[in-house]
Amino acid sequence: MEFSPGDRWNYSVATDVCGYLIEILSGKKLDKFFEENIFEPLAMDDTGFQVPENKIHRLAANYLYHLGGPPKLIEEKSDEYTGLNPSFLSGGGGLFQQLRII
Repeated sequence: MEFSPGDRWNYSVATDVCGYLIEILSGKKLDKFFEENIFEPLAMDDTGFQVPENKIHRLAANYLYHLGGPPKLIEEKSDEYTGLNPSFLSGGGGLFQQLRII
């Protein structure tokens, strides 16, 4: 344990390890496992690790919140997301989905 409970916190790669274990135990890539076992049963039809080119226009821009000031644009929506084909699918992040699903 890095810290006593309640003192501090730190990010962990534990969910990435869990994602990798899912791939090993199921024999499927994480995106396919999620699709078949989570997204399809829950009708999350616009959720995944990649954004199809025909849906890129629906992405929101990313903003950084500043205490006492207006949000600052840090990243315009970009078509670079359509080319993402990660060799490692993170169990801890990297999914795109519609706001109505959240």
